[in-house]
Amino acid sequence: MIHHQSVAPMDNSQDQTVVAPDAPKQKTWRQRRGWQSGGIRTRILVPLTILMIIAIVGNTISFLLSTNQAHEHILLRDLDEESQRLIAALEQSERDSRAAAELIVSDMLLLGRLLDARVRQRIASGAETLPIIEERVTAARERFKVDQAMLRDQHNRVLVNVAAADQPVHVIPRNLLPPCEAVETYMIVFNQMHMIVSCAPLITAEGQVIAYAYTILDLAELLVRLQRDLRLTGQATLVDPDTPVVETIEWQSENEMARLIKPRLGRESIVIRLQISEQSADQIIALGLSIILVGSGLALVLLFLAGAWLARSFTRPIFSLVQVAQAVTAGDLSRRSRLTSRDEIGQLGNALDRATDMIVQLLDEQAHAVRERQAILESIADGVLAVDMEERIVAFNPAASELLQQDATHMLGQSLSQLELTAPPALRAGLQQVISQVRSELYDTDLQPTEDQVALGSQIVRLQSAPILSSMGKQLGSVVIIQDITRIVESERTKTAFIGMASHELRTPLTSMKGFVDILSYTDLSVLSDEQRLYIETIQRQTNNLTLLVNDLLETARLEQGGWRLECRWVTVKQALEEAVAGLNNLITERNVNVQIEVAPRLPSIWIDPIHLERILTNLISNAVKYVYSGGDVYIRVWEINHADELPGGTLTDMPWKHDEDRSLIIAIEDNGVGIRAEDQSLIFNRFFRSDNPLSDEVGGTGLGLDIARSLVALHQGQIGFTSIEGRGSCFWVRLLTPNVDAVTTTTDATNSTSTT
Repeated sequence: MIHHQSVAPMDNSQDQTVVAPDAPKQKTWRQRRGWQSGGIRTRILVPLTILMIIAIVGNTISFLLSTNQAHEHILLRDLDEESQRLIAALEQSERDSRAAAELIVSDMLLLGRLLDARVRQRIASGAETLPIIEERVTAARERFKVDQAMLRDQHNRVLVNVAAADQPVHVIPRNLLPPCEAVETYMIVFNQMHMIVSCAPLITAEGQVIAYAYTILDLAELLVRLQRDLRLTGQATLVDPDTPVVETIEWQSENEMARLIKPRLGRESIVIRLQISEQSADQIIALGLSIILVGSGLALVLLFLAGAWLARSFTRPIFSLVQVAQAVTAGDLSRRSRLTSRDEIGQLGNALDRATDMIVQLLDEQAHAVRERQAILESIADGVLAVDMEERIVAFNPAASELLQQDATHMLGQSLSQLELTAPPALRAGLQQVISQVRSELYDTDLQPTEDQVALGSQIVRLQSAPILSSMGKQLGSVVIIQDITRIVESERTKTAFIGMASHELRTPLTSMKGFVDILSYTDLSVLSDEQRLYIETIQRQTNNLTLLVNDLLETARLEQGGWRLECRWVTVKQALEEAVAGLNNLITERNVNVQIEVAPRLPSIWIDPIHLERILTNLISNAVKYVYSGGDVYIRVWEINHADELPGGTLTDMPWKHDEDRSLIIAIEDNGVGIRAEDQSLIFNRFFRSDNPLSDEVGGTGLGLDIARSLVALHQGQIGFTSIEGRGSCFWVRLLTPNVDAVTTTTDATNSTSTT
């Protein structure tokens, strides 16, 4: 058995580029650019720095683009925010004004002083003053921060009128401050000033109104105060309420934006213009840009410093590993890195040390294996010849040197064709076949071992070749085993010649014996006793069996010696079947077997030797009839197939289909007899083998019928197979080509050439 393994160390130098020692080294594109010559630190820091600069530039550009697009949104956002704050402050101021008026009229001390009408009259006329009243009104004004507070009696005469220290005391006409029945807020215009007035009545327990409290806010001053207190960046100005408002947002100039807001104060709404410039947005953008630039610069510096430190810490052990690897590459296998760190570089160093130890161990094992393999190769009695994919000889043992008459030491490393050039003339024809078979293994795609027989002068050798495959399935070359079988061939020839001669010599006396026994059986046997007649029947039966054995032996000898010459003709399978069954009629009758033939309609004829076809059918049908119990059935079916998938199932003998087309005839002989034991099915076509079954002793036989049928089918490049179940029967089938008329001539020439070889 040939294994797909190298029998000698393969020279893989063909996969490597050989460079002369003095040849100038060609620089690669990267080396010419100088990048590869830079250290690993440079190749760490430069990309990091470039990436950081690109990130800074990208972030800056993105920030500028986004802020330019959001510039107006920033202004709108500021306007919205300040408008909401201003409106909330105005509404709160209105509530404070109302609260101040309510606080004045709810003061019990003030109410007690004003219950006397005569007191109120003297105060209104200026004849008398009550400081306590002025103090209480002033306290309410200061608490809620209104500009002016006023107290008038029911006749609208001023009792108290106080204002803030920085504000003048306005004397407002009576018609602008009407009395009120409940707390209310409204707006008046006095001396071109807009004022927010809150009014609250001072009511006694009996429900009599004795005075009215008024709190006044100067709207212009209020806006200035709120702008200062709220720290608004925009400028708030009062707009005439009668001014038509088209848009709430408007551009005052190229760099200024304004919003008109209309808060409702009391019973009326006012219009305020809040104007803001781009300067605030530009300040925000400039501040954000400066923060980005400063932060990015600091990050760049820190990244560079950190990268330099990290690169140095990384490259120091890497340089050590490089030195160790270079030393190991140069052949110094004693060098080790011996790194103690537990990080990835330390693990790499430990792995390199282990790899070096493994290389040393593998080299020792390889050297030992090479020596062992060389010793085994030299001690093999059969010749071994191996070549690589370049057809260079890599293995040539002494046995091959002796068989091919070549010098082994001189042939190693030489081309395969050198064998033919240096071979003796008597061996060149055989060497050509050896070389051809070795080359066929190199270029054969099926990668299957092959076997052949070649004559090398006076010696006959068997060639067993196979491809050499790596563990990954890649073909590395091919190997051929050259086995001297001269004695075996001569022994087989002598045996075959003896069988043929003995069978031929036995045939003559057997013919005479059979003739005389047949004459005796045809005469009147009434004069003989029953015992004598039994003797004659036994002699006749044994003579027939012996004749069949001799005929089978002669036929086997002719097949082995190539004595058959094909005489092919167009044969109708149905007619051949009927003739074969008719020839077995006596056996069928004796065995009491029912034979049925089923032939598909319109089957084509086949191009075959009719004698061979008859012999094949006779052997298979007789085999089926013999191993069927009395009363059993044998079914013979014939049909045509167009594809190999349509073949009957079961065991197929090692006979590949050698034709280009799959169109063929199937002849199947099926019985319901004893079947074949599972352990005997692999041996059923072996010569002289007979499976043990209940009918084997009764029917007898030589064990040559199936072997002869198989050989005849192979002679016509057909296929034969079978299925069998012990106790249920067997089915033997034969596949024969159905060629077209145009291919008959070519097939005939090829077949005759094969039969006469």
